[in-house]
Amino acid sequence: MFGWLKDRIEAVKAQRKLARQVDPRSFKRMAMEIRDLALLASQLNPREKDIHKLIRSVIVEMDRLSELADRPEFRKLSTGKKLLLRPGLAEPRVQLLESIEPAPSPPPPLLLADRHTYCFAPADNPGPVARATGRRGKAPTRSRWTT
Repeated sequence: MFGWLKDRIEAVKAQRKLARQVDPRSFKRMAMEIRDLALLASQLNPREKDIHKLIRSVIVEMDRLSELADRPEFRKLSTGKKLLLRPGLAEPRVQLLESIEPAPSPPPPLLLADRHTYCFAPADNPGPVARATGRRGKAPTRSRWTT
């Protein structure tokens, strides 16, 4: 009895997973993610013209896929064809991530010596918090939420 119920639950889980994988919204989401990665890669490699051609073609293809996913014809495609399309989307994503990895990272943010150091607005422009609290230029008191 419990084995049958467990098998049925597993079958429903598998069916829902498959439905999520072939959902047009998931293809559109993946296409937009790949398109955003391609735009980022083009900004990180501004001087390489041959890479820009490839990136531009990826952007155009992802725009087309996004438009196709909205059409009713896409919903009529068989589940097998949609599943075959997924690895084709995974490959450019991996390649774009690899092209972004060697890019130089931005410099680290400036760190204050004390995390409780505060910066106040000049006296002639106290700012909205100082106007609301009337505490211009005064050191803030520690709340119970800070350590």
